[in-house]
Amino acid sequence: RAATVRALVRIASSRDYSGLDLDFEDFAVDRDHNVALADTAAARYPAFVGEVCGALHAIGRGCSVTVMPRTTSGKMYWRGLLATWVFDYRALAKVADRVQIMAYDEHAPGGAPGPIAPYEWVEQVIAYASSVMLIDKAELALPAYGYDWSGQNASAITSREAPQLARQNRVPPIWNAAQEEDTFSYNADGRWHKVWYE
Repeated sequence: RAATVRALVRIASSRDYSGLDLDFEDFAVDRDHNVALADTAAARYPAFVGEVCGALHAIGRGCSVTVMPRTTSGKMYWRGLLATWVFDYRALAKVADRVQIMAYDEHAPGGAPGPIAPYEWVEQVIAYASSVMLIDKAELALPAYGYDWSGQNASAITSREAPQLARQNRVPPIWNAAQEEDTFSYNADGRWHKVWYE
């Protein structure tokens, strides 16, 4: 771990960077639902982030950490795959300057079509974050994109490309007031598509 901390400090000091954002996500992947392993990661990750942030502060650099969205303190698997509790918001907020919360991809490739950052879900993410940490330490990351689904396969589409795609297929985007996102459906090459985008 010390070698990793030193390597990150070298990166931060190699140029005129103001600091680093620690965005480690893959260690939350838990296909086997090994709760004990996820618990260990949840206990160890804040200590690692604390070491990195301490070393960065020592050279006058900032340190933020990016976390997956959570809506509860329970042991929930996001999309059945990601052990959300490995990101202990409370502990991470104590050691990092900022906690950047990925409030997007509630629906994403590999799953059913749906809103990327549905309004009610984003509010739940904010409510959970504010219940466990000082909200002025949080940054809410929101999408500027969407997905074009055909079955469970989906390709990313920008917020500018989506209306163009709707025009090309002669369908109007529909504002979904409950989700606060645009959506439309179209058929191409005999396949049904569903698009949601911010």
